[in-house]
Amino acid sequence: MTENRNFARFWHLLSIIPLGGLTPQEFKQQIVSEFTAGRTDSLRQTTPAEFRDIITRLEALYDRARDSRHALRRARSQSLHLLQQIGVDTHSWPDINRFCLSPRIAGAEFGELSFQQQLDLAKRLRMILKKQTAPAPLPP
Repeated sequence: MTENRNFARFWHLLSIIPLGGLTPQEFKQQIVSEFTAGRTDSLRQTTPAEFRDIITRLEALYDRARDSRHALRRARSQSLHLLQQIGVDTHSWPDINRFCLSPRIAGAEFGELSFQQQLDLAKRLRMILKKQTAPAPLPP
């Protein structure tokens, strides 16, 4: 009955994808029930085709999570570089967080910022840099 089904692969994927607040067992029951149209929530009672479909979905979830983590890391790196150009000591997390906690900057600690908030932070930092490097207006 377990031909063409690698349960270790299933559990490995389950251990590396975000489960949306569910326990691995709850997530397994939910996804198996979804792919078997409610027939079962037992992984062993899935057909090989159902099992393949489940694995394909889990791999897609993993790819999406990996890509979003990569994008967040790039956005954080960009923000840190801009903070450094502004003059914030980027070797000191308390300094970074103190700067970001300002409601006019981000209103939250650096590590708590989402991807979109990181993009917004980078935009604000570029505006600050532009104002810092803008030439002084000529007197009338």
